Amino acid sequence: MVYAIKDYARRVAKIWWAIVIGFVFGLIGAFKDMTSLDIPIPAWVWWAGFVGTLFGSQFWAFWSLYKEQQRSPATTPNFTFKELLARTIGEGSLLSDENYSKAKLESVFRLAKEIREYAIQGHIQVWGRKDAELLRDSQPRTEIARDFWSSGKIEGLESLQDYKGKAEKKYPNGNVDRYWDLAFVRHQVVVLWRKPRLKYSVCSPLKIDRVYWDHGKNDDPF
Repeated sequence: MVYAIKDYARRVAKIWWAIVIGFVFGLIGAFKDMTSLDIPIPAWVWWAGFVGTLFGSQFWAFWSLYKEQQRSPATTPNFTFKELLARTIGEGSLLSDENYSKAKLESVFRLAKEIREYAIQGHIQVWGRKDAELLRDSQPRTEIARDFWSSGKIEGLESLQDYKGKAEKKYPNGNVDRYWDLAFVRHQVVVLWRKPRLKYSVCSPLKIDRVYWDHGKNDDPF
């Protein structure tokens, strides 16, 4: 929902000139109604221009957003594993030199557990490049089946090497299914993992702490 509003606002901003023209029409109409200045064009014409311009700009923004959503299905994997890490543990922590610090490892393993649980429950779709350890980005992403997560899991340590994510499922006969370069659907991510909020200290107004949501403590979005 938030991203849809932002996309809509960006489209409206592209036609700012039409909105400005509409407000100019409205101001002229209001000025004509409130003063005795003789303007040859009736006030209702200016008001019609005001309403028509604003309505037309909003309709164009809505229609362009609708057409883009039709071209890009809601299940398109458009949120990478690295972006999800940055969202949950913070950009600064993600880019720090301490790749294997205790706090970062705990955050990554907790995120891996949450992804698996949400995938099993059907709350999120996970995509990856199957068996692409050597070929890497040459394989197309495919959606990982829901039953994969019954015993499959995300390898936290290996996912920290390049921040692309790795999921693995081992079978009793020795076979292994692997997926690399994991990706997710953006609108599902923003529902399940909220951005960290800022916490202000009353005693120290200049001190601002970043507080991250703990999904294990009564914070289930469902």
